[in-house]
Amino acid sequence: MIKIFALSLFFLLQIINVKSSNIVFYSKKGELFNVFINGIKQNLHPDARVKIVNLKARDYNIEIIFKNKNFGKISKKINLHKGYEMFFIIKKRKKNNRYIFKFKKEIVLSHTVETMVVFNNDNLNQTEIIRYYPSRNKSSNNNHNQNYHNDHSYYEDNYLPISDYPFLKNYQGNKSCKIPINKSDFEDIKKSIIKNNYEHLKLANAKQIIKQKCFVSVQVKEIMDIFDFDNSRLDFAIFAYDYTYDLGNYYKVNSSFEFEFSITRLNNHINKCIKK
Repeated sequence: MIKIFALSLFFLLQIINVKSSNIVFYSKKGELFNVFINGIKQNLHPDARVKIVNLKARDYNIEIIFKNKNFGKISKKINLHKGYEMFFIIKKRKKNNRYIFKFKKEIVLSHTVETMVVFNNDNLNQTEIIRYYPSRNKSSNNNHNQNYHNDHSYYEDNYLPISDYPFLKNYQGNKSCKIPINKSDFEDIKKSIIKNNYEHLKLANAKQIIKQKCFVSVQVKEIMDIFDFDNSRLDFAIFAYDYTYDLGNYYKVNSSFEFEFSITRLNNHINKCIKK
């Protein structure tokens, strides 16, 4: 049973030699699903991307059950490699229209880790929003030595949570980050910001979170609406501009402001960014 704890968010920055393993499942076309490991459900709600952390390196029985029952389910045994994060893509086979998941790639987890605890899971692991910053040391795979802008950067380039954001399907405008966060994670983040009792804590918390994520413009507005004062909304809107996927839609945040002056200052900031 999953217990939700009323925790204040805390951040832990440390250098670790990772002995556990992580696993990421994502659907190619945004199909929503639940993941069961050895019969235990791992995510609260069906999602197009599910990440499970802090698993021991051994064999696991995996079951993928889709929200749409017509898609059937997938059952398969996999072996996790110690100290790696392994990625599996879920897709439909053309020859028989059945869904499968298959290994795509893995990355080494001997990195600096920033952990933001959201809730605890009494089952196999502790569920966290967790971000990895690849070390500057040489590894066996040079592709892992990049300093990624956010935690989604190493996912498939063609993967976007279009089921969450249908308005992005044909978006061709400017972007500041690679892949926007999914709606489920965003709702957890928004709740965590709201829990802060003071305006300055809400703002500090929101900045800490967004600088390691990729948001869409309407989500930036939703976070701005949490604040009580226009100067806080403006501060956050200026800060969040560099971490927003659809910059062409950033005008949507303007409706959160009370004063025209705030919109003018934000537009001045955006114009300076464009001229650089």
